[in-house]
Amino acid sequence: MKMNRLIPMLPVKSMPASVDFYCKMLGFAVERRNNDWGWAMLRFDECRLMVDQSINAQPGEPRDSILYLYPDDIVEYHKQVRASGLAVPELDVTFYGFTEFRINDPDGNRLWIGQDTSLDGSKHAHRNEPQVSKIERLFPILVCDDIPAAHDFLVDAFGFSSGGIHRTTEGQAVHAEVRAGDLVIWLHRVAADLKLASPHSMPAATSGLVVYVDDVDAHYARARARGARPESEPKDMPYGQREYGVSDREGHRWWFATPLP
Repeated sequence: MKMNRLIPMLPVKSMPASVDFYCKMLGFAVERRNNDWGWAMLRFDECRLMVDQSINAQPGEPRDSILYLYPDDIVEYHKQVRASGLAVPELDVTFYGFTEFRINDPDGNRLWIGQDTSLDGSKHAHRNEPQVSKIERLFPILVCDDIPAAHDFLVDAFGFSSGGIHRTTEGQAVHAEVRAGDLVIWLHRVAADLKLASPHSMPAATSGLVVYVDDVDAHYARARARGARPESEPKDMPYGQREYGVSDREGHRWWFATPLP
C-alpha cells in the first residue's frame, strides 16, 4: 500500500470568492470546479488545494486552518502578491530561519508564506534581474493537544512514516512530522498566543485532508484494526472516487480515497 497525494481542503463561505482570491491574488488556476457543490480544485504547478462551501455549513463556525506555502523566491513572490493589490505585511525573518509573510484569505483561513533563508538568505537581499516565482511545496499544519499520541496514531493507523518528534530540553513535545514519500505534515503544539487550538477543544473541525491511496478498502481495514473509528465505510462517489471519512484522535477530519476507473 502506498499514499500518492495529499490535498488540503479549506472550508469557505463563498466558493466563487475564494477561487477569485486564490487565482487573481496568489496565482493559482482552476483545475476542476463544480458550482452545484460549491467546490473547486485549484492548482499552482504541482501544488493543489480544494475549497468547499459544505464542510462547515454554519456561518458562525470557526475557520482556523493554516497552509504554509513555499515559493522558490520569497522576495519576488512577496512583490507579486503586493502588485496584485492585496494589503501584505513586510517580510519578516523568523527565529527558525525562514523569511516569510502571513496573510488571511477572505474567509479567515491563514496563509503563512515563506522560504528557508538561514543558509543563503544574503542572495535574496539584492536581486536586480526579475524572477518568475513558483510555489515549490505546501505543508499542512495540524494543531494537537498531545503531539506524541497524535504522531503515533497517524503512523500506526493511517500508515504515514515518522519524521520525528522534537522536544524541548525539558522533554516537552513541541513539533512533530509525519511523511508519505515527499509529502510532509507538521504537527504543531497548541498555542494560545498564536490562536492555535486543536479541533478536540472546538465545536467543529475547521478543515480536512484528502489523501489518495492505491487501495482504499485495504486502508479502511487497516485503520479500523488499529483503533481508528471511521465515520463512513468506503463508498463510490459521484465525483469519481471511492472514499471513506474518519477523524483522528485530535478531531482533524480525513478522507481517504482511490480514483474510480
